[in-house]
Amino acid sequence: MEHNVFPIVFPSMVRGKMHRLFLVAGALLAACPASPAWAENTDENTIPDVDSAFKGDYLIVAAGSIYASDYDGSDDYRFAPAAGFRARVGDVRLFSRAIGIGADFIPDDKDSRVSFSLGPVVRYRGNRSGKVRDPVVRLLPELDGTFEAGVTMGVSFDGLITKKDALSFGSDVRWTVSGDKGGRVITVDVSYFTPVSRAAGIGVSFGASHVNGDFADYNYSVDAAGSMASGLPVYHAKGGWKNWNARFVAGYDLDGNLLNGGWAVGGAISYTRLTGSAARTPITALRGSRVQWLAGVGLAYTF
Repeated sequence: MEHNVFPIVFPSMVRGKMHRLFLVAGALLAACPASPAWAENTDENTIPDVDSAFKGDYLIVAAGSIYASDYDGSDDYRFAPAAGFRARVGDVRLFSRAIGIGADFIPDDKDSRVSFSLGPVVRYRGNRSGKVRDPVVRLLPELDGTFEAGVTMGVSFDGLITKKDALSFGSDVRWTVSGDKGGRVITVDVSYFTPVSRAAGIGVSFGASHVNGDFADYNYSVDAAGSMASGLPVYHAKGGWKNWNARFVAGYDLDGNLLNGGWAVGGAISYTRLTGSAARTPITALRGSRVQWLAGVGLAYTF
């Protein structure tokens, strides 16, 4: 799960509406564009005498702790700090994405039930670039951390079952621009959010990742030198589907009112199953597990 460096992470859920509560739980999973438009679009007549914190510019910061595997395919787990943010300045939205940052340059139309997001994204990947506890995998050459840059996009449909729920579809396409150049990652996800009260809500998402041969070779291959050092068999990884995942998040506004900003708490759990070369590499098949869990709790404040 690439948490051998202290991550700045948040959930790959909800690209359109109802975001603020889940940014807290989101600070615990992988981020993607979204807007707090449940707060932005809520009829103020339903909550009298309250000015919405999301009418104009805003900043949400979140911090917490996650329990996650040492690296992609590891069966060793540890606790690590997590943090994230989301902001709007004019019509531009900024958000943390793993250890990185993304932007949405498409303004939302408050009168529309369909919203779009599109913008650049940059993130750092630290898979096996730090401390590795497995005594055999530790004998393999240490990987260098890499930076990925690309584009993130999505569409969200609001008010499907209730007036405040949202169904969102999104995708990232990123290319490695430092370290192991030539790698490419495509992520896709679908998510659903619904409030369960004025202050609380829940969300679920499902996603998958596809990588090219350069990415797979760098992260999952074992060459002759690595085999001799570790005793693992030689393995040549190939591109293809890397994993699929399912996530659940929940959040609660501490003063009982989502509209007015302030403090909120949240929790999240993620199940990821590695596939293809990410699962078949001896790093995973012989020394780790293709099942990867992540869980965490966090606290957020909206300015």
